[in-house]
Amino acid sequence: QRLIKSRLTSIRFQFKNTIEKDLDNLFGKQGELFSTVLLTDVKTILTNLGTKLKSIAHDKTNINDYSTWFSLTFQQQHRILGTPSIREIEIPGQYTSKKKPLPEHHIKIVGFDEKILVLQSLRLPKRLTICEHDENDYRFLLKSGEDIRKDQRIQALFSIMNDLYDNEPNCNQSNLAHITVQTYKVIPMSTKLSIIEWLDNTRS
Repeated sequence: QRLIKSRLTSIRFQFKNTIEKDLDNLFGKQGELFSTVLLTDVKTILTNLGTKLKSIAHDKTNINDYSTWFSLTFQQQHRILGTPSIREIEIPGQYTSKKKPLPEHHIKIVGFDEKILVLQSLRLPKRLTICEHDENDYRFLLKSGEDIRKDQRIQALFSIMNDLYDNEPNCNQSNLAHITVQTYKVIPMSTKLSIIEWLDNTRS
């Protein structure tokens, strides 16, 4: 199997060029000045680095700017890869506690749209479009810096409420509107990274 050679993404390369001189002046090219830097200076430096990174990332709308792996592995939209392990990657959020999972019927990923949407909120979350083998596109929001496990539990609670509504005759009378709570998939990847199902025509 051919290994994909890694390289700096557009954002990382631009970020490196932006801060390299500042870090050399502060710490020394070999780190010889590191012991002289005060803790308060480090906090200021980290804040400035975060600001510079956001200023670089806010207008990047191509997936290649964030991940060369996506760019090199999925060369075009709807491409089915020859590597079985990659071809069997499933779309997130297909496992629930309501029924026994049937992975053979789950939707598989075949590619990614090259364009992404960067939301102009505090953490600049990115909307990613996944192309599936059922010829549909699924959108997800990639969010970092927050623990959304509580959000996942809330969505699970709403799902249980919907089941109760469905089984309650008073909530399903023909002369009344069907009572339901709109839910969406929330998939925590870690305490700082998550994938959220994208819902069109909504506001946060």
